[in-house]
Amino acid sequence: MKLNIVTGFSKTIIIKIFQWMGNLIKLYRISKENDSGQIPIFLEDDFKIEIFKPTILKLGLDKSERFKRILWFIITFGQYIILYVIHDNQIAHYSFIIPKNFRFPFMKTNDLQIGPCFTYPGFRKQGIYTKVLKFIPNFFGKTGTTFWIYTTQSNLLSQKAIEKAGYIFVSYMKSTSLFRILKQVKVS
Repeated sequence: MKLNIVTGFSKTIIIKIFQWMGNLIKLYRISKENDSGQIPIFLEDDFKIEIFKPTILKLGLDKSERFKRILWFIITFGQYIILYVIHDNQIAHYSFIIPKNFRFPFMKTNDLQIGPCFTYPGFRKQGIYTKVLKFIPNFFGKTGTTFWIYTTQSNLLSQKAIEKAGYIFVSYMKSTSLFRILKQVKVS
């Protein structure tokens, strides 16, 4: 690897209502407990990692989701980064690392949010997503940093990868309003 810095009945009913609305989200977190100073090597030698800092003129190494990237640039005042996993000059995966902003009111000042994340179809079922989720806190975090990640209730594969990477389920959330601010949902 090369590194380049560039459940009860009422609960079921509530869950189904929010699934129908398309807003139920599962929120997870992991904290960096200590800083050993060592970054684990986690991919085979023919993969490399690129850390990309977007600018208003170049929002990513690829052209996918341009509108979403413009929005993240505005929301974070250009303070997010993108971690790319590359294999033979082809992007295999990307994960955004985003600082606290108004969409995540539960985050503390130095917390980071992971996502959106995407593994391209030809690279799926190789454990890349899980390995990236394990790598990010070790590379980007300081002791005490909490990393947050969320996925929809229906995305079972993503939930499995997140949990396998050591993230702990925190709460159900829903995305509110036009700005998609995440708010906690009580499910009893």
